[in-house]
Amino acid sequence: MLTCNSGSSESRLSLWKNFREEITPLDTAVQIQKVAKFFQQTPIGTRSLDFYTPSTWPTPWEILYNGTYCPNSISLLIYYSLVLLPKFDRKVDIWLIEDSTDRFLVPVLEDQ
Repeated sequence: MLTCNSGSSESRLSLWKNFREEITPLDTAVQIQKVAKFFQQTPIGTRSLDFYTPSTWPTPWEILYNGTYCPNSISLLIYYSLVLLPKFDRKVDIWLIEDSTDRFLVPVLEDQ
């Protein structure tokens, strides 16, 4: 299975576009599962964005094109993969979580 870290910048963008088109007709629960699986094997690098300045966060297209994968950018990719689906009928937010050891962005589906 190809993942979002496969190939050239253009091929990663095309893969993500095709993936979203493939899951569009599926049931919402299946879409969520497939998005999670799609990003599950993405390699994780060093932090590539500032948590506290959303205005500077890269778009999903920039993340994929540049291959700048960190836990936070992957969370953004998951978020955008869901909210950009036509007729996706569930509320999705991106939250900044701070615990005793780290800070990270998490996509949150209907406050869960």
